[in-house]
Amino acid sequence: MKTLVICIVVAFCALYASATLQNVTVKGVAVCQKRRMANQLVQLWDRDTLDPNDLLAEVHTNKEGEFELYGEENEVGSIEPFIRIHHNCNAKPGCTRVGDYEVPKSRIGGLYDMTYVTLDISMRSLVLLAVLAACYFSVSAKMQNVTVKGITVCNKKRLANVHVELFDKDTLDPNDLLAETHTNAEGEFELFGQEDEVGSIEPFIRLHHNCQVSKPGCMRIGDYVVPQDKIGGLYDMTYVTLDIVVAGEKEKFDPHDLLNETHTNLQGEFRLYGEQDEVSTELAFHILPLLIRLIQLGTIEPFIRLTHNCKAKPGCVRVGDYVVPTDKLGGVYDMTYVPLDIVVSGEGEQCV
Repeated sequence: MKTLVICIVVAFCALYASATLQNVTVKGVAVCQKRRMANQLVQLWDRDTLDPNDLLAEVHTNKEGEFELYGEENEVGSIEPFIRIHHNCNAKPGCTRVGDYEVPKSRIGGLYDMTYVTLDISMRSLVLLAVLAACYFSVSAKMQNVTVKGITVCNKKRLANVHVELFDKDTLDPNDLLAETHTNAEGEFELFGQEDEVGSIEPFIRLHHNCQVSKPGCMRIGDYVVPQDKIGGLYDMTYVTLDIVVAGEKEKFDPHDLLNETHTNLQGEFRLYGEQDEVSTELAFHILPLLIRLIQLGTIEPFIRLTHNCKAKPGCVRVGDYVVPTDKLGGVYDMTYVPLDIVVSGEGEQCV
């Protein structure tokens, strides 16, 4: 017995010795109905599988809605920090909404700037603290609908061409796609969907985007719950900050089809030809490109991706996309001169 106790103590000491002190700093701005929210409780936690979660730090937002927390923890393996916000944005009288936001692994040891945290949005891990009321559900199906709108934002800039889907969650069957769209040039979207359902529908928004992805060619996919009290009406998500990792979010490699690529000559000129499914496009222009296309509903949607170092930080390249007009399919699209000084919508920067 004494030997067993000694072995346990030795193992515990070895485990403790292998633990490393890890830290993270998180900051952001709490927003409700496009206004900054003061005096909201923000907590920084470290998730533990077997033990209760560890509270690393907590603070209240200042009068400008801003918060910043620092936390550190001795942990074997990597810490799993997340932010928990207690607030009353769009809550019923006497209620508090509590939402959790994951901190990306890549931010551990550094700073995670959540930019604007839009509290109007219901997170999948959101808990409503209230007295439950009895509900009456009709045994017959009835037509129900919801309208959802919002503005997608990445790095404090509006993000165009984000794929937005409105689903109705089904427990036994696959989820039903009610509507889909892409954000416009201002990052705005609006969807309407309806469904015959026994009981209440469970709508949610799914966003496919490339805001702060871990690798080029990847897409992040996040789900946002539509509150039940918005069914039959309008749910305005206001600003959807895509920098923030939502609970259950996934990232997948979703490459476009590369039709052709080349480098510019000494005069900065290039010419590319690409074809797919008997539809062809030819381009003539003066700069460094990649010709990429995407098939959707039977029509190709080609665009040029330029990777360049014009006004980029040392060791970095800027990557911007330029849409090819559909009336140029089957012909020549002469882009003439493209000023790379100008930052295009959705542009990214990659650094070594």
